[in-house]
Amino acid sequence: MARFIRTRRYFPLSAIDSLARQPKECRACSVEVERQRVKLRVISEEEALHLMAVPKRLPAGLEWKPRLNHAGHQALSCQFEDEDGALIPSLTLVIEIKAPIVVDRCLYLFTMLSFQRGARHRAYQLEVAPQTRKTHNSPTETLYGPHEHIGTECVRPVQDVCCGEFEGAFVFFAQKCAIALPHNLPPLVLS
Repeated sequence: MARFIRTRRYFPLSAIDSLARQPKECRACSVEVERQRVKLRVISEEEALHLMAVPKRLPAGLEWKPRLNHAGHQALSCQFEDEDGALIPSLTLVIEIKAPIVVDRCLYLFTMLSFQRGARHRAYQLEVAPQTRKTHNSPTETLYGPHEHIGTECVRPVQDVCCGEFEGAFVFFAQKCAIALPHNLPPLVLS
């Protein structure tokens, strides 16, 4: 009878022992395989720009819902439609708003996700926050204030949007992502 240890799943101790007994070369190979697998999930800037250029519009009947795990946050999610009203199967819109006590402490996230290889990946994201707030931190650069992600790796600061102008930020996002205007976003009531 096999003994088991409890982690997130049950693994027989014999399986864990066999992993520990693997030579370091094998462990290095499995790490390299994992790195290659992760690289497959990268959306390049060119691919993101192509997805952004596809004409799309928002469906009717959208509504804001509170995020259960973030107090004061409202979220809206939907699939895009093409000009004929058919759903575009691989593209999703997610908008998240943080209800600030002071307008100058806003957080607006506008994200277009692409469903590829069984997972959703960020194709484009506009993040609007105060100019003094650190909003992006990577090994290569730190950004303060509004910025955009084009694909998985390209990050650029944005000067055309600011806190307190949700409608203007959405219009900027819609123009970048070829979303037909006028949009039919429901009115936003922050509490």
